[in-house]
Amino acid sequence: MRLARVLLAVLPSLLACAEGSDRMQVARDTVRGNLEKACRGQAACLQVIEIHFAGCFEEYLAATEGDGEANPRVMAACMNRRAGKEWFGWREK
Repeated sequence: MRLARVLLAVLPSLLACAEGSDRMQVARDTVRGNLEKACRGQAACLQVIEIHFAGCFEEYLAATEGDGEANPRVMAACMNRRAGKEWFGWREK
């Protein structure tokens, strides 16, 4: 079976305004929800999210500290690296 490349769609401005635990939870839920949607029900893809999301989200947040801009490529690269396969991709709109 061919591995599907899925689009990692996150809103970069979401993390820029994520202050406090409520907003951070909204950001976390939004990013995770977008990843899950991109999996289109594929069990193996969803398992990658279950296993690696927390650590990759921390990397994703750390990458925004300098300029406050969220970089979706960081999340995609982390998930792929930890999974050992390319599950997620990023395309500019």
